[in-house]
Amino acid sequence: MSKSPFADRASAERATTYGAVLLLITLSILFVAAMIAAIVIRLQATAWPELPPLPGILLTSSGVILVLSAVMHHAASRCRGSDAGSVRHWLVGGCALTIVFLALQAV
Repeated sequence: MSKSPFADRASAERATTYGAVLLLITLSILFVAAMIAAIVIRLQATAWPELPPLPGILLTSSGVILVLSAVMHHAASRCRGSDAGSVRHWLVGGCALTIVFLALQAV
């Protein structure tokens, strides 16, 4: 039997919240530092290589992912509403969109 280091459940929840906030602050600082480093490197470079153009399929695959996200969200909301028949159709649609997305990635 393991004993909790916290006096009660409320103090355990406060510690969990504090840990999550600390993690988000740390990640934010790292992200800002990386962006500042990228800007400094970019500004100090004498010649920056020209970036290749974006592939034309990028917009299509991004649209498929966006629609897939909406379909899966709708399926999850139907599942919470105990509408099992409708959930199956939405999940099949999600699987079909996943296959479409993977096919676009292979192109």
